[in-house]
Amino acid sequence: MSGQSDEELLRDFIAEADSYLDHAEQNVLSLERNASDREAIHSLFRAFHTIEGVAGCIELNEIHSLANRTEDLLRGLRDHAAPVTPDAALVLRDAVDQMRHLVGDLEIHLGQPRPSPAQPSATSLGLLPISEAFARMWRVVAATAQQTGKQVELVVDTDGEVVLKRRDAAALGHALMHMVRNSVVHGIEPAAERKTAGKAEVGQIRLSARRERNGVHVRIADDGRGLDAAKILKNARSAGLVGGEAMSDAEAFRLIFHPGLSTAESVTPFSGRGVGMDVVKRTIEQLGGRIDIESVSGKDTCFTIRLP
Repeated sequence: MSGQSDEELLRDFIAEADSYLDHAEQNVLSLERNASDREAIHSLFRAFHTIEGVAGCIELNEIHSLANRTEDLLRGLRDHAAPVTPDAALVLRDAVDQMRHLVGDLEIHLGQPRPSPAQPSATSLGLLPISEAFARMWRVVAATAQQTGKQVELVVDTDGEVVLKRRDAAALGHALMHMVRNSVVHGIEPAAERKTAGKAEVGQIRLSARRERNGVHVRIADDGRGLDAAKILKNARSAGLVGGEAMSDAEAFRLIFHPGLSTAESVTPFSGRGVGMDVVKRTIEQLGGRIDIESVSGKDTCFTIRLP
């Protein structure tokens, strides 16, 4: 494909796919709550069927392949009256997340749209309010809390004047999606554990953004169990990432950005695979930024992303 008309076609596809995926996330959440929700299955099938058809026509092969595999799974679920199993719901959740990443990567690849003299708004100039990068985090928190059986609330606090380049907002959104999910899975404790520790049973994740003199600061904070510097250092030494030298807590915290390092006791659908935070760090560095970590064991953790 080539030419402006092809770019417009891709942008139309991105907008349509985003809309379908917004609904798909809600439908997966419905299935996680009610495994017999037939309308949710039918709606998911229609979404992936449409994405598959359009992606095939415009030769987006990776997106087409994922949509095709997911459509096959949904066809089987649609044609059988049995309730959707937790494993099947997890596969569907992963499929929606993977598709979201692929569509986001396509948007990043296209870059910002050309400005429109007739509409000199932030959007027409290739800028987006940072609140748009935050918008999907409500669903990420709700879905991950549902899957892990935890009680979590998300508090969002943004300066309405903070805007980012469209491609930067898409990349930041992917990084935030992983970090917010990590906060639910690794940071926030189960309600019973929180109650024993004298905390409110409902954990809180706070996502905020401010424009400072030196750029944009984005913070992801949770009131969970905090980072265990000693455990991180022990696992890093076992993995051969560091030697026996002494480290401050701040230095130990930064080891979580090493590829392959995990402090999970076992592999689950959410953790223990040793991937993720290294990708987040690389994404933020590609945006010209950095991540700082503050944490008090047993109390809280705060990641601060500093963008130019």
